[in-house]
Amino acid sequence: MNAVVGPDDLRHLVEELAVPRSSLHEPGAAAATEEALAEEFGSAGWEVERQAFHRRVALGVRGRRFGVPWLYHSLHGVNVVARQEGQDAAQVVVVAHRDTVRGSPGADDNASGLAVLVALARTLGPLSSRLSLVLAATDMEEMWALGAPPLVRDLLQRGPVEAAIVVDAIGFTSGPGTQRYPPGFRLAFRRQAGALRARGRRGDFAAVIHGRDAAGLASAVVDGIAASAGGPGAVALPVPTWVARLGGRSRGLAPVISTLCRSDNRAFWAAGIPTVLVTGSGNYRNPHYHRASGEPDTLDYDHLAAVVAGCLRAVSSAAGVGSEPVAAADQSCSGEAV
Repeated sequence: MNAVVGPDDLRHLVEELAVPRSSLHEPGAAAATEEALAEEFGSAGWEVERQAFHRRVALGVRGRRFGVPWLYHSLHGVNVVARQEGQDAAQVVVVAHRDTVRGSPGADDNASGLAVLVALARTLGPLSSRLSLVLAATDMEEMWALGAPPLVRDLLQRGPVEAAIVVDAIGFTSGPGTQRYPPGFRLAFRRQAGALRARGRRGDFAAVIHGRDAAGLASAVVDGIAASAGGPGAVALPVPTWVARLGGRSRGLAPVISTLCRSDNRAFWAAGIPTVLVTGSGNYRNPHYHRASGEPDTLDYDHLAAVVAGCLRAVSSAAGVGSEPVAAADQSCSGEAV
């Protein structure tokens, strides 16, 4: 199967989306992003829902760089959710957050993930599948993943979730000696740390973080990225199932655990859903992380296209995507083979 969206298309998507779009501080831009995503999903043939949620009181974080604990009151957010019904009510879900921290255009974090969602929408739109497909752009992730729990609750009310992929900050790559790790990483992932050290600590890979129940899903993502990139482009990082529950309560106490759980994947893990987080490690690689300098020209769009290919392979396998794209879709901009 060929991806409909290639590197040039991904660059164009990121350029359109990369503006400061905090729900609290840049509400106009946040609303424009919401509308743009709904239009993209609808144009690709998906059923679109704006899932509003309200949090009267929520413990989260506040701040541009790493955030400090903060108690929020009366929050209103919107998750943009696209659905394509399959033959079965069970669901396969791909998630990327749509908000940024205040003042950052967030090309990497997380216009890159939104571009993956749009690429999957365009590619999978003409196809049929055994399981239902869901693409979700969550709100308020930068406030400590506040939009993911209502999304998970809504999904589980509709039917079982067989697999989920969370894509966050995946577009930035860097050269030798640039990849850093949270404290405890080398102890928790000795084999992977050794392999990365042997490659000169290059920040040119996707980290595919997963629980044991999502090993097959993670392998499909890794294999799809490698096939598209023409070599190693991803590293699988398996974590014990208890990490998700501990991670949400250990911020600042166990850095390697809290780092693995700091995106929307935490809500899916806590619900017992087989889930992988696909990420470029954010501040452990990218000097523009959460800064005003996080512009589209800092990203690697060939790498981002490989990530699309990896996610496409995993979703297609998990959901039983069966038919080929229609001829009109095949004539779109060339992508990477899966």
